[in-house]
Amino acid sequence: MPEPQLDPILQEPIRLRVCGLLRRADEVEFRALLDTLNVPAGPLLAAVKALIDASYVGSSGAALDQVSDRRKAVWLSLTPTGRSGFDRQVEALRRTARSAF
Repeated sequence: MPEPQLDPILQEPIRLRVCGLLRRADEVEFRALLDTLNVPAGPLLAAVKALIDASYVGSSGAALDQVSDRRKAVWLSLTPTGRSGFDRQVEALRRTARSAF
């Protein structure tokens, strides 16, 4: 069996968690993501920006640099690229775990 190919974009744990949460919802507001994942705003914002740059996540509403303004909502969703990347990563992790035993 060939070695599972892990996605370098999703090797960072916060990015993987963001995609996992977005995989189960159409859209999630940034502050809800912040509360649900219970991570500091700075690292979460960096992770979301990296996912947007990789075309894994799309955003709508206010600009991402306005997340600190509670009057403005930033909505995030997984793109088709992000959905397939996340699904491949989960399968690669499963195969890696199975091959360890």
